[in-house]
Amino acid sequence: MRGYLAIVLSAILTSTIGIFVKLIGGNMPIMTLNFFRLAIGFLFIALIIPFLDKNFYKVSRKDIYIYILIGFFLALGISLFNAAMLYTSVANVVLIGLSSSLFSVLLAKHILKEKISKDMSVALVLAFIGLFIINSFNPDFKFGSLLAFISALLFSIAVVYMRYEDKKHDIGTIFWFTGFATLFLAPMPFIFGVGNLNKVLHLVIPFGLITIGLAYIFLTYALEKLRIAAISIIGVTIEPIAATLLAYLILNEALTLRTIFGGMILVLSVIYLERKKLYHIKHLK
Repeated sequence: MRGYLAIVLSAILTSTIGIFVKLIGGNMPIMTLNFFRLAIGFLFIALIIPFLDKNFYKVSRKDIYIYILIGFFLALGISLFNAAMLYTSVANVVLIGLSSSLFSVLLAKHILKEKISKDMSVALVLAFIGLFIINSFNPDFKFGSLLAFISALLFSIAVVYMRYEDKKHDIGTIFWFTGFATLFLAPMPFIFGVGNLNKVLHLVIPFGLITIGLAYIFLTYALEKLRIAAISIIGVTIEPIAATLLAYLILNEALTLRTIFGGMILVLSVIYLERKKLYHIKHLK
């Protein structure tokens, strides 16, 4: 139960990314913003992780190599995802970005040897039908959509390897993932400058704390407890609905009937999965 609560909280927190990026806008170069987001989140994780995992520093050389790889994919995926927000709507980026869930399930099947049940497959299909209805690709394939799609692929690779590590280690692994990702982006403020940092500092700090610090701690905890497929289905359902509603309420982005109808299908996909789960538990007793 705690694993499911963790991924729901992570999805809700992650859904605020587009709001922060849009509100900060051109006041800071996007690559510099990516660095500050990761750096602030990493500092928060570094402060709290000793209380959650007292052995987080005990890693092997092989683990370090994997952490560096995950950090690279995280840094690049996060950067492209945030950059995509500047070229298209929040809903478009979030929904295309959630194709990472499908990539993660497929990669987990081959890399982690996790089985995909029939119920999981049906729920995933329903979820992606909902995504397509909400915001299918425009005929003129936007640059922002392309960035979102590439970031989804990169992030799915990172998540699967995070799951691989969390099978062997505790929640402390997130300290290493985010640490190396931050190092990869460390040169960005020197290359692009910091823009009007003083003007948007009140947004930059919570941006890092909420969407990296808290969201990634919850995500890593969920990866310890749940299979990739279960995490993907919940994330695919919660995050796009929350992100779309926030964009509508705060940024005045349009909320169409197609969005509402597609969102209902996303919710039904989770209801279907939960009913099947309760059915199997009942018959196992």
